[in-house]
Amino acid sequence: MSLFVTGLAFTDPDLASEAKLGILVASLVSGVAGWAVLGGLDILRSSVRLPGLGRSGYPGT
Repeated sequence: MSLFVTGLAFTDPDLASEAKLGILVASLVSGVAGWAVLGGLDILRSSVRLPGLGRSGYPGT
C-alpha cells in the first residue's frame, strides 16, 4: 500500500525511487527486528522456569 501511495504522491521519479527504497529498507528492518524479538522470547521462555509451569513454559503442560 505504501508503494502505491508513493507512486501517487511523488511526481519526480528520483524522489519516488528514494521513497520506495526507504519503504523497502524499513520493511526489511522491521521484519528482522520482529524475528529477533520473537526468537528472543522463545529463548527466554525455554531458559526461565517459573513455578507451576510445565516443561514447555505453559500452565498445564
